[in-house]
Amino acid sequence: MYNRIVITGGSGFLGSYLRNRFAKTDCQIINLDKSEGYDITKKQSFDALGSFDCIIHLAAETFVPESWTRPYDFYNLNINGTLNVLEVAKKHNAKTILLSSYLYGEPDYLPIDELHPLKPHNPYAHSKFLCEKLAQAYYTDFNTPIVILRPFNIYGIGQNKHFIIPEIVNQLFTGKVKLKDPRPKRDFIHVIDVAEVIYNIAFTDIKGFEIFNIGSGKSHSIEDIIKYFKFLAKIPFEVSFTNEFRPNEVLDCVADISKIKTKLDWQPKISLESGLMELYNNKILYNE
Repeated sequence: MYNRIVITGGSGFLGSYLRNRFAKTDCQIINLDKSEGYDITKKQSFDALGSFDCIIHLAAETFVPESWTRPYDFYNLNINGTLNVLEVAKKHNAKTILLSSYLYGEPDYLPIDELHPLKPHNPYAHSKFLCEKLAQAYYTDFNTPIVILRPFNIYGIGQNKHFIIPEIVNQLFTGKVKLKDPRPKRDFIHVIDVAEVIYNIAFTDIKGFEIFNIGSGKSHSIEDIIKYFKFLAKIPFEVSFTNEFRPNEVLDCVADISKIKTKLDWQPKISLESGLMELYNNKILYNE
């Protein structure tokens, strides 16, 4: 078992769940998070780390709509942060687990496997595409062991209110839910399942370069989510749509997770219905 594990963005949404998972072990967790004064775009932020066995890179700008208005911030943090992570991993010959994103654009086929052509379709996705290319170069040139995870739509308690499920939850308690586009269907994966697979990979002997999709293998529409919340709700709520469409919107995506099932014997445990019920029963309101 590893002794020292570095997590960038360990105080964020996914990072908090992951640190809780590692808390059950004897590992020393080093959290490099902006809330604690770390700037991962600065190489010197990594100078005092000392040796470590594995680095899990979660820190990133992630909210797609903002990538259109703040592209520099997305490219700066995501690319330079990743470059510094790869450099320090090379220095200490440590395994790197890189959280990437959905990079497949409008799919050519469903479900989407890891061999599907990459078609990044917004500045955020382009930044993650370049991060993956950097990671592949560090493996090719320096033999740094790297695992890239491409999660589909993560959700759960504590997520930023601007994402779709928190947005619905935050509004339904007011009696009126107003959303933009009713069309998209997504593959939703619970944050606990994502934390669990990262935890397992940290202790798996992977010495090469691997890419895995992380999803549920099922697609759900906004209407499906609304219907389930209406089933759960003790009081009725109204739903309306502005029919405002995002640029290059992907209308449907489903992850093919057969590779990670076969290679790592992993599959998600929390159904979307269970995850939505958890959110509703906890009456979670999102304020970030």
